[in-house]
Amino acid sequence: MAGARVLEDRVEGWDDLSLARRSEVLGTLRLFLEWCPTCDGAVNVERAVVECCCRRYVVVAATCEECTDRVLEVGSESSLY
Repeated sequence: MAGARVLEDRVEGWDDLSLARRSEVLGTLRLFLEWCPTCDGAVNVERAVVECCCRRYVVVAATCEECTDRVLEVGSESSLY
């Protein structure tokens, strides 16, 4: 939420962006978090393989080392198989 307020004040045309685009930008900012917003634990960023139904996806995941909350997960549309 803090990022949204800062960008609204500092980026010309922020309000003209679609909700989807603003969400994408704000989500990407989570890659730079060093501490978990839930428990203040350290955040670790790594590549991971996520399984869903009959597919496996490679994602970049930011996960709290303390509470294991997933702060961010960004994946590709293509599956491994």
